[in-house]
Parts: sequence; C-alpha cells; structure tokens
Amino acid sequence: MHAALFARGRRLDQALQALRLTARIDLDDIGHMTAGGLHLAAIGSVWRALVFGFAGLTPAGDALTLDPVLPSGWESFELRMQFRGSRVRVGVRPGALEASADPPLSALTPAGERIRLTRDAQTFELSPPSTRRSA
Repeated sequence: MHAALFARGRRLDQALQALRLTARIDLDDIGHMTAGGLHLAAIGSVWRALVFGFAGLTPAGDALTLDPVLPSGWESFELRMQFRGSRVRVGVRPGALEASADPPLSALTPAGERIRLTRDAQTFELSPPSTRRSA
C-alpha cells in the first residue's frame, strides 16, 4: 500500500523501496515463515503498487484513468488487467504510454482527455510527472 501511495505522490525513491521490500518478503524469507506458505497479501500488494501506483490505473466512473510514472532506472514496464469486462494492456516507457482494450473502453489520458481505447494500441506522449495533474 505504501509503494502505491508513494508512487501516486511522485515520491518514487520511497515507492521503490517499499515495493522491493514487499516483493522480497517471501523470496528472502524475511519473517522466517515462507516454509508455511506464501504471503498472498504481499503478492497482492505488489500487484496493487504496480497497477494503481506506478501505472496510475484507477476507475473514474465508467472510465479508466491512465496516469503512469516510470521510476528512474526502469526502461519500461507493461501490464495487463481486466476492467469492467475489458482486457486492458498498458505499456509505459520514458515519455510514452501505450494502451489498448478489448472490448473498447472509455479512458482518461494523463492530460485528462476522454478517449476510447480499442483493440488497436494507441500511444500517448507523457509530460514529466511533475507537470501533470494529480490523479
């Protein structure tokens, strides 16, 4: 949860620190309990940090808001999810966001423009996060 909130607040160093800790809980057996099973809450927290925090995907009525941030040191990331019955794909790289949805879906770009995502990927230029509206 902290990683997602830090990412939305554009505090990316702290977001990455929280993400790494959560992602490593079972891999490094931090609590010495991994033999008893994986921590599903930690796995869900990693997903939540990536989707809501770094990708900036949030529901806005009938639309999906797209407002990603790409931490320094990351070349890109891509994720797929379902939103209101649509299969959504989002790819983020420096200065650009690529998104598609099948079936089509309303979305809000980082600039706040309402668009229609379709099966054909659309690419949007990203201004630096500090100049964008807050999600």
